[in-house]
Amino acid sequence: MDKPIFSIVCATYNRAHSICRTIDSVVKQDFHRWELVIIDDGSVDSTKDLVKKYLPDKRIKYIRLDVNKGVGFARNAGILRANSNWIVLLDSDNALTSDAISKMYKAIQLSPDILIHKFSVVSFDNKKMCDTISSEGALVGLREYICDKHKGEFHTLTRKKLLEENPFPENFNGGEGVVWSKVVSSAKFVLYHAEVTEKYEMDGSDRLSLKKGSYYRLSQIFFYDISNLWVLYLRHSPLQLFLRIGKFMVYRARSEFDNV
Repeated sequence: MDKPIFSIVCATYNRAHSICRTIDSVVKQDFHRWELVIIDDGSVDSTKDLVKKYLPDKRIKYIRLDVNKGVGFARNAGILRANSNWIVLLDSDNALTSDAISKMYKAIQLSPDILIHKFSVVSFDNKKMCDTISSEGALVGLREYICDKHKGEFHTLTRKKLLEENPFPENFNGGEGVVWSKVVSSAKFVLYHAEVTEKYEMDGSDRLSLKKGSYYRLSQIFFYDISNLWVLYLRHSPLQLFLRIGKFMVYRARSEFDNV
């Protein structure tokens, strides 16, 4: 069997209701040189039994953690076990479009010097989840990136070494945006694509939202953001630093109010 060109890392926890849809979207790809690394973060539902039927496909690996350690730990564990140089993250309630991996392969063939790519995302009812990108694509540098030139949900493809050097935080859930900023800082540029590669579940009950109980987590994320990126913000966009400090203070105050 040929070595995979892409490693799709799927961290999952108690997603028996959607995991088969996610795996099926990978198995049905029209490009076949991939591997799927599923890290089960200690699920207590029927996830393990559902995944078993896919394991005869040797491209699919299933690793179950004994204890729930959070999505960051699970993603990092999957990245370490990946056998290719390119990493694609796929949440276990989302799905790839049938030609996602072939689009990614074309992108790295056409732009071999680009180390991080972002592709467009739609919801399962085909609602656009991100800004519109021109058909020619958009090459963005670090300053434009941290200033959020292109907003919304994008699906990221990046070199494994960049995620090994910039792992996901493991002491709380979230902070992916900080990781991508650090990756772009290392890579210098990110190439945005109009092509859609992922379908996004909008109704997940564990999505982070502005409700009681979420403010503390949001304050953690913004503290992590500021702690890791303050030098980049000062150098490229001081306004972004002040905005993030303001959000951190608001969310911390709201979390303290919720606990009164």
